[in-house]
Amino acid sequence: MLDLLIKNAVLVCTETGREIPASVGIENGRIKDILKTNNSECSSPAAPHAAYLPEALEILDAGGMYLLPGLVDFHTHLFRHGSSFGMDADLLLSSGVTAAADMGSAGWVNYPAMHDCDLTGKLPHLTAFLNISPIGQPGRGVAEPLDDEVISEEGIRKILEEYPGCISGLKIRLSRGIVKEHGIRPLARALELGNVFGLPVCVHT
Repeated sequence: MLDLLIKNAVLVCTETGREIPASVGIENGRIKDILKTNNSECSSPAAPHAAYLPEALEILDAGGMYLLPGLVDFHTHLFRHGSSFGMDADLLLSSGVTAAADMGSAGWVNYPAMHDCDLTGKLPHLTAFLNISPIGQPGRGVAEPLDDEVISEEGIRKILEEYPGCISGLKIRLSRGIVKEHGIRPLARALELGNVFGLPVCVHT
């Protein structure tokens, strides 16, 4: 018996892009059955045509709503308690987003605050790109400092060591109003640090 059966859904087939009326069975937290309710094509062997619905402990009638794999938001800002750009990560779920990357809201100075206040305990799977500026992106009209003397390789290393697996890359904003007289020097520094730590670099141009 299934733990959950979602019936009367419109399944978006990830292999063909087609919309398929279907029911989906969940067992032990994993998809066990995809049961098409018509002859729509989908090459997945896990989607046989079926005219029956298996028994389940809980049945959810989707009422024709879309059912698709959880979406990934690769560029969002989640430092709600430290940046005017930030939003509550749990609100992503209402848009079908189940995993997200905060893109440089915090730097090495304030990443611990973002981690504890706005990333830990949230329902989506979250990761972060660390801003090479020590304070990250405070908000509109407040440019993060990018002078050579404030970009700290040791500060970034400290965060990577204290929060293993939590940082997926580095972030640099390269808008003229932010870099000012520094030109592309902050970009060169970000790429140097990316090479040092083996991390990708996201550039806001």
